[in-house]
Amino acid sequence: MSSLQRQKEKERIYLDRFLSLLRCRAIVVDSDPPDFLLRTPTSTTGVEVTELLKNDQPVSGSLAKRAERNRERMLQALATQYYDGGGEPANLQALWPSGSIFAPSSGLIGKLLELRNSLSEWEQARLEFGNDEVYYFRALPPAAGHYNRWICVSDSVGWVAKISQADLEARIRSKSAKLPMYKLKAERVGLLIVADQLTNAGRRRMEAPFAGIDACGFDEVHLLLYPDQTVRIDRGVAS
Repeated sequence: MSSLQRQKEKERIYLDRFLSLLRCRAIVVDSDPPDFLLRTPTSTTGVEVTELLKNDQPVSGSLAKRAERNRERMLQALATQYYDGGGEPANLQALWPSGSIFAPSSGLIGKLLELRNSLSEWEQARLEFGNDEVYYFRALPPAAGHYNRWICVSDSVGWVAKISQADLEARIRSKSAKLPMYKLKAERVGLLIVADQLTNAGRRRMEAPFAGIDACGFDEVHLLLYPDQTVRIDRGVAS
């Protein structure tokens, strides 16, 4: 799966959770732009999904998110090497040091292949390499196939940043530049801003109730504090 496919899959997960919280029933259709179309018997609404991350930079993006993506690519490469080496189905959870400059130990794959042969289905073992690397390796049943959703647990912990009204207004203005393209697909278009509380890069909390936020042409603007809460911020209505 490419990085674009993974991103699209993640956006769909966010949208599905948002619709669930609102108890909204609609047929979801992949689009782009905007990201999705919501269809009901009486209407079609476009939805653009965007993440609000820590340390977002105007040009380079979020430093925390970039580090997470680097670790994700490394884990995908490790999974590929493991299965190319004849490894049986397994799941790996890594505890790695913070920062993007890091490479796992060269002997890791050989150790995993050796360890897998000694584990029963669903049995888990802990591996350590020096002071920087800790791994939790679990044997999976044959039906799991080449399971490669290996994760870095370090990406799920970290400090929580505040979400200010200025952060939200800047993101809305940025996305509104593409509204004419979105409107070609649907007369009504909403913006879903996501702060993913399950990742380090997305762990953010509302600073205070928001007032007077300009939707900049969007029909609705919602903030999803994934996975637990959504707030309509262009009029301050909690859901």
